[in-house]
Amino acid sequence: MFVSFFPQPKLFFSSAAIWSLAAILFWFFGGEQLGGLVGLPPAAA
Repeated sequence: MFVSFFPQPKLFFSSAAIWSLAAILFWFFGGEQLGGLVGLPPAAA
């Protein structure tokens, strides 16, 4: 069942880990500027 659902599990899970890390880093370093562009208020200090 696992093999039929994930034909290449190593590729799938490593890709998922890389995308998760990229999203976290983007949010940490660029999320505040992106929030300002869409009209969100700045974070409370």
